[in-house]
Amino acid sequence: MGKDYSKYEEIATMPIVASLLGIQSTKKGSSRKYPCPKCGAKAFEANDIKGKCFKCDFGGNYISYYAEACGISTKEAAKRIIEGTGGTFEYVPHDEPEEPIASIEDRNKAYSALLSNLNLSKKHIADLKKRGLQLEQVKKLGYKSFLIQSQKARVDITKKITDEGISIVGIPGFFLNEDTKQKLNGHNILCWRKQGILVPYRDFNRNIQGFQIRKDDEKLEVDEDGKKENKYDWIASKGKKRGCGAKGFVHFACDFYLDFYTQETKPILGDVVIITEGAMKADICHALTGLPVIAVPGTKNLKELPPVLDLLKDNHVKLILNAFDMDYITNSNVKGDQKKLTKLIKEHGLNTSRLLWNSSLKGIDDFAKYVIDNGNCFELLIGQKYSKFIEVNPTDDLVTRSVLRYKIKKAKIVKYTFAES
Repeated sequence: MGKDYSKYEEIATMPIVASLLGIQSTKKGSSRKYPCPKCGAKAFEANDIKGKCFKCDFGGNYISYYAEACGISTKEAAKRIIEGTGGTFEYVPHDEPEEPIASIEDRNKAYSALLSNLNLSKKHIADLKKRGLQLEQVKKLGYKSFLIQSQKARVDITKKITDEGISIVGIPGFFLNEDTKQKLNGHNILCWRKQGILVPYRDFNRNIQGFQIRKDDEKLEVDEDGKKENKYDWIASKGKKRGCGAKGFVHFACDFYLDFYTQETKPILGDVVIITEGAMKADICHALTGLPVIAVPGTKNLKELPPVLDLLKDNHVKLILNAFDMDYITNSNVKGDQKKLTKLIKEHGLNTSRLLWNSSLKGIDDFAKYVIDNGNCFELLIGQKYSKFIEVNPTDDLVTRSVLRYKIKKAKIVKYTFAES
């Protein structure tokens, strides 16, 4: 009986398949970027085995990739790959087994300790002020600069954390260095090297679930097609010894209070919550308007959203206002993601409506800042049938900042005005 190739990892790897197809790729971190066989964009990111296009959403293993590129079945694709390699390929996995992700309590302890050992640079303070945040708001959000590049400095900061009795096992971003060529072999280490602002993703109880880093614009790499790398990346250590990947955490940007009876930190919500893309965008929107906001990492990252929607419903939220970026008007992929979001929200028993604003201002954070800078009133179209949910004044006099005060009109336009509390 011949060799069983039902396990696709025994046939080849993505780089080998790309070579068989005569396709060039570029390295991106621990993965590589390839032209998408479906839409043609160089947006298919893959490890040795599988990947996904971040433009058209096509995804699969390298057999699916080959099949799509050649317009053939996966069975025929597997046969051609075997023939192309002479049937002699033996797959040896390169990635280390992933460490199970630590509990939210352990992650919050480790990440809080990391933040306590970091500062915020003058440059990053200035950058955040340009986006509308005040220094006190930045401090409250817990943003810090990540400027550590040397291996020794990253080992030292990890040692400071573990010396406090805090475990870094299963904490995305940390791993055990076992490179025998390096002097610091055998040390726990924080893996990230690039400079930028650490942005916490907080959960329903304000615990830090994970971090994204907002990389400095001047440090962004540009590929041969002139496209800049993503501004945001997760702090993660998947593929490293005792490393761990990050999930698509959902972020809560709102005011919190301490429940006297349970001694738990809980969010101040209300009937209406905004949803947008990206924690920093959500934080800025909340800081400028006072409205509670949740954020998914991106329009396609909805996997972790269902339990959050159930949590919102259990806490008497009735309406989710969709504030994904306004480029959905011209970007068919984002428009498709928005339809999936709408369907998902309704499946969990919540109402939803799209917020509309001037499309020259891409994000809800850009729009809110524009209003602050240029006047004290703006209008958002949300639909008349949902106006019944917008009845409670969200002014929070406990925090000195610009807060949103609104009134409902009988028409489909809801008018919002800003005022100092």
